Amino acid sequence: MLGEDKQKIINISKLILKSLFAISIAVVLISLPGMAKVVKLFETDKNYRNKFNREISRLKRNGYVKTYNKNGKIMLEITKKGIKLVKKYNFEEIKLRKEIKWDKYWRMVMFDIPENNRSARRSLRTKLDQLGFAKYQKSVFIYPYSCRDEINFISNYFNIEEFVNYIVAKRIDNEEKFKKFFEL
Repeated sequence: MLGEDKQKIINISKLILKSLFAISIAVVLISLPGMAKVVKLFETDKNYRNKFNREISRLKRNGYVKTYNKNGKIMLEITKKGIKLVKKYNFEEIKLRKEIKWDKYWRMVMFDIPENNRSARRSLRTKLDQLGFAKYQKSVFIYPYSCRDEINFISNYFNIEEFVNYIVAKRIDNEEKFKKFFEL
């Protein structure tokens, strides 16, 4: 388990990168309002500017961001490597919403991923299981609530979009078994 200070630094890095990604995916001024959340994390300490600048330097050193001067202002840009890290953070943190009332439709995720992508297939199965999907068949998982955006994101993350299908079904075989599984 990570120490509290180490975890705080990781959380700050995540927030800086996610803020940059959300604000522009391209270029952003450090002084923009979107960075206020990041700066606020440092305000409890007198030396927060130094810590903030150190964290930016660390992100630069690791190739996640780059800075440059434009019209006398310091610009901060997230790199492709930084975007990839943000996607990884988002992938790890993805959660499915559970509606208060079920609309009585089943969401089915079906996939036929070629053998040369077996690790992506295995990872997709693992992620669907972690998210609370029920296994309907070996390559078919179901969930009772809308999750198209999340499935699109996951498929894109693994670069297997062309092999994954999302289907909304009114009825399925063994429905009672799955209603019990999802406590519907």
